[in-house]
Amino acid sequence: MGRVAMIAGRKHAPQHLGRVLVLGLGKSGRAAAEYLLPLLGGRVDALAVAAGARTEESEAFAEAAAARGALVAFGDDAVAELAAQAG
Repeated sequence: MGRVAMIAGRKHAPQHLGRVLVLGLGKSGRAAAEYLLPLLGGRVDALAVAAGARTEESEAFAEAAAARGALVAFGDDAVAELAAQAG
């Protein structure tokens, strides 16, 4: 495995994150997705969110994330569904 290009002055911050999977839309999952969404098309090639259980709040967040380019799936089979969507 080759060296990964890092952002100068930022400890452990790779320049390119590639394809990213966020598991759940709890407090940390939502924060991670909010951080990653603006990076789509640049540092992030694709963002997939396995959202977990459906709630009114998680569905609203997921709809907004999908509108910005994220792949989102709910339920126990979310990871498999996202893998199929992403190819």
